Amino acid sequence: MAQITRPEVDPGVFITDEADQFGEVLVRLLQLGLAMKSRKRGARLHDIQQIINGVGRLDPAIRASDVFIVGVDLSLAGLKGRNLAHLAEGFRHLSEFLVDGQKAEADRSYGEAALSYGYAAAFLDESTARYSWWVGRLKRRLGRRDAWTWYIRAADSGEQKGEWEYVVRSWLGLAWIAHERTHYRAGLAYASQALRVARDHRQKPLVPEALHYLAVLWFKRNQPDKGFVHARDAVREYGDDRAKIAMLANDVAQFVYSDTGQFARALPLLRVAVREVAHPDDRLHVMASYARAAGGAGEVDELRWVIKQIYPLADLAPEKLGVVGAFKDVARGAISAGLWHEAKSAVEMAYEAASQRAPKDAREIVPIEDELDALQKSVVRKHSKARTDSFAASVEDELIEQVIQTLAAGKMDALVQELLGDNRQRGAKTSLAIDCDLGDVEVVKELVRSAGGTLGVTMRTLNGISVYANNVPVSALAVIVGNPFTQYVTVPEEFRPID
Repeated sequence: MAQITRPEVDPGVFITDEADQFGEVLVRLLQLGLAMKSRKRGARLHDIQQIINGVGRLDPAIRASDVFIVGVDLSLAGLKGRNLAHLAEGFRHLSEFLVDGQKAEADRSYGEAALSYGYAAAFLDESTARYSWWVGRLKRRLGRRDAWTWYIRAADSGEQKGEWEYVVRSWLGLAWIAHERTHYRAGLAYASQALRVARDHRQKPLVPEALHYLAVLWFKRNQPDKGFVHARDAVREYGDDRAKIAMLANDVAQFVYSDTGQFARALPLLRVAVREVAHPDDRLHVMASYARAAGGAGEVDELRWVIKQIYPLADLAPEKLGVVGAFKDVARGAISAGLWHEAKSAVEMAYEAASQRAPKDAREIVPIEDELDALQKSVVRKHSKARTDSFAASVEDELIEQVIQTLAAGKMDALVQELLGDNRQRGAKTSLAIDCDLGDVEVVKELVRSAGGTLGVTMRTLNGISVYANNVPVSALAVIVGNPFTQYVTVPEEFRPID
């Protein structure tokens, strides 16, 4: 196999004037890591138990958690068996609980505790790149400036040990940091390296992630034609992973369409994506994109529905920086739709999240009226896109159709899915039975009328209401199926073909 020349990592992409604060916890754990092999077992046990007990004091409820207890048991079992690998895994388990248990970013003290466990794992077991990668990932989520150094450490260690999964994940981590800092060219180099390593070393599950990263980075570089090719390939590689495809649909909707004012093109993607995303951070992100697009397209009913859904997510989402950006997008959507009260409420929520994230963020907050004025000026107005490259247009259309069909499959019967997938039927019309909640009947009826269909009877079912419609153009099926107000779409029995 030919030797791959990996891209040079430019520290200038990552280093800023603001020094990273390691804090006393890092010093203590460095000392602990060096002492583990030399000090007596009793002294080591005392040090480890102090760290474990320290996190327990942050919130007494943690001690009752089964996940936390498992982590403690792993740690203590590693000590008793003089097994540093088991001890390190116990620490990583505790660190992961504090982050994915949605506590780290919500409370900075939890972030410090999670990071201290991550450090402990990395320093106690250097036989794997896994823990260095974990620290890099955690630092990136916490917004630490030196996260990239841990990704480099994990990539180097992984190459030496043949742990290619963590080599790929580390290059993807570097690509995402470069993306966050708008160094898109560097990000493309890192994501391309991740893709090469994933393909050369049979890391098949990571191939679509690398393609996804490349698509986003090309979109951000204002080269959507290249982005669509990578996005199409990513959808094919993701297979039946609907949650990942939903996040890709969101990225296309946000970076290609909403950012250029093409809100009507963004909506079909976001309508089908929003139901497939469960993780609070991801769902908040998709909902925010949906709010911005619905407001920009003038779909006020949809915007109000999204706003109603999004506020409870703010308390669940661990990354407060994401909450700030999300509610600014909600405010942009509300401003576009002329909903000034909703826009002001969204900005207030963004300010509240910013003040929780760090004192520095709170100091930089400007008056709400000034922020609203700035957001109003930043709103992208609707315009159309001229597509001159026929190949790029065909790839784009293929991608959108594939995404919508995949994500909407759970909301329609096989016959509707067949109609959607048959290009020869696009000019035909069909009858539909559309299930929805009682409160959404009028919205669904308007959806049918705007599609050019005619309304039939409305019937109560065990789970809600079925709206019957006739003469619905097959070309409008994707919009009807993907709309958040529709629960399930079928072709009624009396209109089905006879076998």
